[in-house]
Amino acid sequence: MVFTPCNRYGVAGTIDDEGRHVVSGDILHAVRQGLAFRFSHQFTSVAAAGTADILLDPSANNAATVLRAAVDIETSVDCSVGIYENPTASAPGTEIIAYNLNRNGDPSMNSVGAVYHTPTVSAAGTLAAPVTHIAAALPTDITWQGVMGDVGAGDSARSVLPEFYLNRAKQYLVRVTNTGTVAGAITVSGRLILEPNYYEG
Repeated sequence: MVFTPCNRYGVAGTIDDEGRHVVSGDILHAVRQGLAFRFSHQFTSVAAAGTADILLDPSANNAATVLRAAVDIETSVDCSVGIYENPTASAPGTEIIAYNLNRNGDPSMNSVGAVYHTPTVSAAGTLAAPVTHIAAALPTDITWQGVMGDVGAGDSARSVLPEFYLNRAKQYLVRVTNTGTVAGAITVSGRLILEPNYYEG
């Protein structure tokens, strides 16, 4: 029998020369397994009070898996970020390719949720997480519930929002609103990771 050391999440590891159990991070493990994906879209000139919208539809993933998402915002203007469940969208918008981060084997996207930019939204839906406020650079103050976040370089501010699990029966809207007084560029990027569905609720 071959024993493969794992951590409590089932992530495989190795035994080093000194007999220590070494487990790679879960993100690296997901990349190796071909279960980690990355997308990004830049909205070049979002007017004051305008929005940059990304629609996430996780329904394509298998019921045996759950989809974990992490969203990253980079902006040159003050903005707020809301994540909403079940928006009313009459058109999904333009699809963004979420690239498989493991380029070996089959990098197909058949098992990951679809991602769109600029959907036609008449109602944002139910707020699923606290609104994040991002202040433009100079100075760059990024907060998540009052806690200082990462600081971007140059004339853009960068914020990494907490990860969250998507319900495959719902759609999600990531809405970035320009709360500044001038137009500016906003980039929305994200990481999507497929994990085994252990939830038995």
